[in-house]
Amino acid sequence: MGIEYEDSMFEALGPDNVDMDSIRNSHQCKKKCEIMTNGELGCELSHVAILRDFLSKEFRYCMVFEDDARVNPAVIDFFAKGGYKTVKETLTMLADTHNEWEWNQLNLGACGGRCFDRKYLNVSLPERVKMAAETHSYCAMAYLVTREGAQLILEEVKYKGLQVADHGIRREKLFKQVSLEPRLFDQTGGQFPAIHQRNGLKTPQYMGYCMDKDLREKIGHR
Repeated sequence: MGIEYEDSMFEALGPDNVDMDSIRNSHQCKKKCEIMTNGELGCELSHVAILRDFLSKEFRYCMVFEDDARVNPAVIDFFAKGGYKTVKETLTMLADTHNEWEWNQLNLGACGGRCFDRKYLNVSLPERVKMAAETHSYCAMAYLVTREGAQLILEEVKYKGLQVADHGIRREKLFKQVSLEPRLFDQTGGQFPAIHQRNGLKTPQYMGYCMDKDLREKIGHR
């Protein structure tokens, strides 16, 4: 994607490098963890490890990509027309929205959300792009998280145990998650997705028709 950042690659955790049975028998694993697949558990362990590493350093934000995230060309074109010529410029501008709106996590690859509670934030963004709160979105393929957001997630893991990476605290009121609409990143899925075979480029951002048909068609979503 043409992005270069410090510590940009993190080796994911899974059955090849972690004893999953040992994790399931540890204090980290509570009821939800026991029914997770190895793929789901490895994904959660990877996200948790990245957030811990983030908090050990001095950065204000952490931008997390799963390995099959890719830029949606139509959506990045909206930003290019708004004057943001690169993905990095776009991400920097989006991170700066935290200064006013104080979100904990900005989901840039949201899926499976709901729009009946959706509230748009008064953020200056390129035409056709919005930022929404209370969408109850899933997917963790691409997101920005603040230091406070990372701390809240890790505190929840401590008292509730490991769970599917895009569930948990992101469903609770105290954690302020907002989503970009339409999402900037899609998930390629690949031939053999590690977790959910149904995930892919056309996975809808919302459950139901919450965006205009022409916009959905332009960005390639169902």
